[in-house]
Amino acid sequence: TFNDLEVFTDTAGRKNIFSIFNCARTEGGKHALKEMMNRPTSDLKQLTTTRDAIGFFHHHSLELEMSHNQLDMIEHYLRFNKKLLRNNFLDALWDHWSNRVIMTNDYNIVTAGVGGTIKLLRAVVEFIERLEIKGAPAELIAQFDPVHILISEPVLRDVLLSNRKEISCFQLNRLDHFIRTRERQTFRDLLQIVYRVDMYVSVGVKLGQNGWCLPEYELENSDSVLISGLRHPAIANAIDNDSHLDSDTTVLLLTGPNMGGKSSWLKSVGVAVY
Repeated sequence: TFNDLEVFTDTAGRKNIFSIFNCARTEGGKHALKEMMNRPTSDLKQLTTTRDAIGFFHHHSLELEMSHNQLDMIEHYLRFNKKLLRNNFLDALWDHWSNRVIMTNDYNIVTAGVGGTIKLLRAVVEFIERLEIKGAPAELIAQFDPVHILISEPVLRDVLLSNRKEISCFQLNRLDHFIRTRERQTFRDLLQIVYRVDMYVSVGVKLGQNGWCLPEYELENSDSVLISGLRHPAIANAIDNDSHLDSDTTVLLLTGPNMGGKSSWLKSVGVAVY
């Protein structure tokens, strides 16, 4: 169970497993890691996809260039349910000039939200190109497929291809309509992809810091568990142990004095398999 393995609960001054692996830069990344740990799977394809993504970021120092404050702003904008900016040229001019005289909070949220969303799209497009150059796993790159559909939309393509840093008032109004009506859920899904990548990077960093490895999965003999150099991640200076369980070895007899490491070994095997 989660309590027995100390996945989310500290015990006797020892850090829980979640806090050991968590060095995500964003709250969304932390949530993605917690969700993954809270819902362990035995689906081999999903396990392999996650392992390969973590392994890639373990070997390649790549991060999406967006701060957690910028991502928080985009989330706030996507939750914003006030009146949409009017989607025609004259009204866009009126909104722009009237808010230059007296800036309203609503207009400020939309301006910052649209600008941040465009910046995120540009960063993601660049990030995908870097993934492809570095030879990232196909399943990792495929997670960004919705982005290719998004950037083919004329309202986005015109802005992304423009050399202008500023978004015109008419583009701002059109983009607000496009993002908050037609594609609000798509952009929310994009944020979840970004957070998932943050989670992959977080775990990959921890592998490098602690000299840990990723598992290999067997297709034919799913009843076998072979672990070399096993040690509990929360125990400093732990002694390595090799562990082998299969259909012919289903029971192991542990002996030793009190505080000799029997419970720690059991938890180590449990955490490794978990």
